Amino acid sequence: MNKQDEQSQEIKNIQDKFFWDIYSRPVNTVGFLKDVLPSNILKALDLTHIKVDKKSYLSEEYKEHYTDLVVKTRFKDNTKEPVFVYFLLEHKSYIPQRPAFQLLRYMV
Repeated sequence: MNKQDEQSQEIKNIQDKFFWDIYSRPVNTVGFLKDVLPSNILKALDLTHIKVDKKSYLSEEYKEHYTDLVVKTRFKDNTKEPVFVYFLLEHKSYIPQRPAFQLLRYMV
C-alpha cells in the first residue's frame, strides 16, 4: 500500500482513531460505562479493574460504519471470574430523523 492509500484509509476511518484515542484510556472508559450502563449493573461491577480489549470483532464489511468496544472487568462479589462488556457503536455523519425507529429496527 502506498503512502496516499494509507492516508486515505486513515481519513476514512478517522472516527475509529478518535474513538480509540479516547476509550483506550481506562479513566475515559469508566466514565463511558457510568453514562450508559444501568445502575444495577454498575453496582455489581468492579470499575477499579478495567482493561480495554483493542481487538475488533467486526467483519470488514461493518468496520466502515461501526466500532466495537470490549471491556474486561470483574464483579465486586466474584473477583476471580472475568466479566466482558461489549458495545457496538454506529458512526453517524448526520442526525437521524427518527432514532427510536432505527433502534427498534436494529433490535428486531
